[in-house]
Amino acid sequence: MQFNRKNILSLLIYILSVAAFTLTDFFVISFDDNNIIADWAFYKSSIFIVGSICILGFDQLLLRNINSYSVLKKQFLVQSFVISLIIISVFYYFQTFEKSIYMGIIGFTYSYLMFQAGFYRANGNLTQSQIRTNFWKIIFLAFLIFFYFFNFNLNLPLLLILSMLFIVFLDILSKNHTSSQSQFNFNDFKVNTIVGFYLFLHSFSLVIANYGEQFLINIYNKKEISSLIFTYNTIYNSVILAAIAFIGFALGPKVRNDKYFNKKKYIKYMLNILLIAIFISLINSIVVYIFYDYLPFNFAFEKDLYILILVLSLLKSIYIMPSLCLGVFGTNDSLKKSSIISLILALIYVICFLFLLKYNFRYLVQGLLLVMLLQWIGKIFISNHYVMKELDKK
Repeated sequence: MQFNRKNILSLLIYILSVAAFTLTDFFVISFDDNNIIADWAFYKSSIFIVGSICILGFDQLLLRNINSYSVLKKQFLVQSFVISLIIISVFYYFQTFEKSIYMGIIGFTYSYLMFQAGFYRANGNLTQSQIRTNFWKIIFLAFLIFFYFFNFNLNLPLLLILSMLFIVFLDILSKNHTSSQSQFNFNDFKVNTIVGFYLFLHSFSLVIANYGEQFLINIYNKKEISSLIFTYNTIYNSVILAAIAFIGFALGPKVRNDKYFNKKKYIKYMLNILLIAIFISLINSIVVYIFYDYLPFNFAFEKDLYILILVLSLLKSIYIMPSLCLGVFGTNDSLKKSSIISLILALIYVICFLFLLKYNFRYLVQGLLLVMLLQWIGKIFISNHYVMKELDKK
């Protein structure tokens, strides 16, 4: 991939936003309070889980049908608003009214930003896409620091909402949107809904794999376990996954526009991504080892947890290409089959995870991480199988 000025700017925004969110994680960890760390881990996971439910795969649908942006946007806004109301109702059963309102607003606002980011990404404008995808993280850190140093109440969900609404306001003021005049009949509407839902199942199973553990652990109120896994992920996973995620983000339009993309290129990209992930993980581990005594929080190194977390990060890195290519090349049939299998796998994962959480035993954390590893291996196998089938047809 060749970088021009716009790509460099998008990379800069991405790096700054990831750094901001990572600093937020380290800032929270520095409190050395399991309750605070676990609460932040829960809210952070909720952003992506609830937001993914609200968007229902329409951000990925834009990559396949960008010329119908205006029609898709109208459908998205209506269904996202309805879903956010349902989320408020569901959360109200086991949370306060205030928290349920927060979750509904977070879901709708985040999904809107992801939809708009999908529009710019499909048009190859990575800078504008990154602003909508990640810039709110920088604003959130600024709010967090300001409220902390002036001893204001750190209302995390409210600060998250304000950060996202700021970007929404800028997006509404933007004049860069293009409007398509194409009109869909009912069959087109139905196809959009079905394909979007299949894409949602894939992305949602990915979100569950990435953030579901913190959501589930905190439902069981196991603050210490939540804090421990969150700390290890922050220290050993954040840098690796940030770098790999940007590579996958930038490769999306490139792969979609490559008329000669084939199995050879697919495997080559996947191996290159794995090598990059291994290299970054080694550098990251060395840096942590050197500065271990200077870390601003209590952190007891455990070799088995380190190995499991490291393998987990490599599996997540490998999954970037199968996931991307399935979204770009997958037919309705392959998306349907793979999404159903992915959903079944996600349900098995959740059931196994909840089963382990019901018991307290010495190697509970290791057991939870092993279940997470198996989930990622399954996701790689499923997506890779259907990608290979589609590329065989090219």
